[in-house]
Amino acid sequence: MKTNNKKQIAAKNNLPAYTLIRSDRRSMEIRILPITGEIVLRIPRRTAQKTAEAFLMRNLASVLSHVAHAKEIQPDNMLAELTDNEIKALKQAAAEAIPGRVRHWTEQLGLPMPDKISYTAAKQRYGSCRKYHDGRIHLCFSYRLMQYPANAVDAVVLHEVAHMRHLDHSEAFYALIHTHMPDYSLRHAKLKQS
Repeated sequence: MKTNNKKQIAAKNNLPAYTLIRSDRRSMEIRILPITGEIVLRIPRRTAQKTAEAFLMRNLASVLSHVAHAKEIQPDNMLAELTDNEIKALKQAAAEAIPGRVRHWTEQLGLPMPDKISYTAAKQRYGSCRKYHDGRIHLCFSYRLMQYPANAVDAVVLHEVAHMRHLDHSEAFYALIHTHMPDYSLRHAKLKQS
């Protein structure tokens, strides 16, 4: 498997600075890192940078809004040091709660269950959705997420399940989420208040 090709792109032509990552993926994705507000644009290896920048420009208003919000966030529960017992308890809580909510949301969205659900110690990402070339889907969640209110956790689960249909942060992606969870933004905001 080829390694990711990562490079920093300076601000230009009304676009902010961002990190461009080329990898073996099928779709483009924009991520805003919490606290730093860094923009990360992930694209398929053979996609032209001009195409990627057009995608970023189309989503620029939303991206800049998310950047501003991310920079207001103070280090929170995701960054807290945990004891071995706390880690064990959070992992157990995640394994007990998340699969049932994934099942609920896949049924609501008319999607199959993912092939794999796993948990990590990630501090910068609540969850992720990976779709492989053979069609397998892997959802991954940080067990640290279990330090937040259940309805905020559910917002993250829906977010990742919705990625099974839309592997981006497009208007269609957020429309799907808000159709099924009208108070998604309020729930997600609780992740920043703990």
